[in-house]
Amino acid sequence: MKRRITVIGTLVGLGLLGAAAARAEEPVTPEKLVPCPFTAEEIAATLGIDVDNRQAAEMIFPGSRDVGCTYATASGNTSVSVRQTWDPSQKGTTSASQRTATAAGFTAVAGDPDGAQWRSIEAKAEHATGPERGVEMRYRRDRVETVVVVRGRTVDPVVMEPRVAKLRRVP
Repeated sequence: MKRRITVIGTLVGLGLLGAAAARAEEPVTPEKLVPCPFTAEEIAATLGIDVDNRQAAEMIFPGSRDVGCTYATASGNTSVSVRQTWDPSQKGTTSASQRTATAAGFTAVAGDPDGAQWRSIEAKAEHATGPERGVEMRYRRDRVETVVVVRGRTVDPVVMEPRVAKLRRVP
């Protein structure tokens, strides 16, 4: 009797796990992209940046969609931007060669399942008293390319790169 209950319990548990996995692997569609996918608390916990304002943008094209969000600090000195672009020309998941090929100026994030790449940014901002620095990370998941940029006068790319790599992946 105990064995029968154990077997039934195991089968029910496996069935629930299978259902959860099926839900987790639902195909991404352009309609499922969320312009501002992170909460302020999530950004603070992962990146160490306290954002208090966000601005969303969205563009829809036939068969495609481009959504983005800029999160900013109260001082305006630091921002986090997230952009997701649905590309209907991509065929499903990223191939191994696409994951290993790096764009000019980018470095592959070692062992990343989405083939993420990052680069440091340093640019003279028009109204800033010093150079604006930051990190840009990009990756492709299914048919969506996601770009995350953290920039500001106080951003240290060496410190920020591993933090950006730990940010939850979207979509």
